[in-house]
Amino acid sequence: MGEKTLNDFFYKPSLGASGAVEKGKFDDALDVADAQIKANKDGLAGVHTQGTDADLDATFEALFVKKADTVNVLSDITSPGANIEDAVTKKHTQNTDTDLDATFEATFAKKADKLSVFAATTSAELAGVISDETGSGALNFGPPGYASGAMAYPSTAQQVVAKDTELRILLDTESFDVLGEFNSTVKTGTTTATSAGHLIDTTLSPFVAGDVGRAVWNTTDNTYTTITVYNSASDVTVANNIFTSGEGYKAHFSRFITTTTGYYFFAGGVFYYPSVASGSYQCQVRKNGTVLQSMIGDVIGTGGITVQTSGMAYLAAGDYLELWTYQITTGTTAQLINDTRTFLTVKRLY
Repeated sequence: MGEKTLNDFFYKPSLGASGAVEKGKFDDALDVADAQIKANKDGLAGVHTQGTDADLDATFEALFVKKADTVNVLSDITSPGANIEDAVTKKHTQNTDTDLDATFEATFAKKADKLSVFAATTSAELAGVISDETGSGALNFGPPGYASGAMAYPSTAQQVVAKDTELRILLDTESFDVLGEFNSTVKTGTTTATSAGHLIDTTLSPFVAGDVGRAVWNTTDNTYTTITVYNSASDVTVANNIFTSGEGYKAHFSRFITTTTGYYFFAGGVFYYPSVASGSYQCQVRKNGTVLQSMIGDVIGTGGITVQTSGMAYLAAGDYLELWTYQITTGTTAQLINDTRTFLTVKRLY
């Protein structure tokens, strides 16, 4: 017969042939083994009692992170000037672009940012990433489908056309201008001195060398001329001696100047009201000062008349188109109406 060890892991046999001393030593060894197994069992049972992540006690939690834990249980792990807890928990508190603080904004652009937040870009760099759909080498912000083109008409000045007078029409308002090729600028003032063959304005001193070629309308006498020489900011020479001191003037180009060689469609129109009985009215489109296309309209009554002309022309870069008119009537003058029925439009086809 025999007995079990204290924790029931081993069985001690009864005294055998070896004697009491040997049995005692054997039993002592079994008791030691029995106690060690018990201790190991107790340790495993206490550390992980339920076999789930949520039930790990302080012994494991001091070393390991559970799935349910948040980032702030980690020790701060720093890189120069930042740490994980700050970057994740504090720097991006709402998970939206607009809540990124200066730490991120100093490095990254937000969707709402304008192009100005980026480093300076050269013209060559910009040209390398933007398509040239018009073939002009310029950005196109005009109506879709127009490689180049403009339309202008008179809106602030209603000109009176003298009989048997060819007149470059003042076009001071643009409906559209895709590439900025129409010059509708007007310089308006009052002469301050009388000098034969000169237009002098020392009050505004508005003139520059590039004004040579502007048509000039003496709005006091209703006469016309052209600037031929630039003398100074206050003095230009004109083709006709039509100015004395104190007379009003409007100096304008009213011309479409091409920036790209190609084929262009053009159309022009003039609207007179009232018309003069038995009168003839002409609408001209001129290229570099020479008549390119014209149309004459004859009237019998006095109800008004619109005359239009159109065509297609090959224009080299730097060529220009202008709208002119001419009237032959039984009266001395005819009224050219300032609205969109008097117009010049130009569009590059290819």
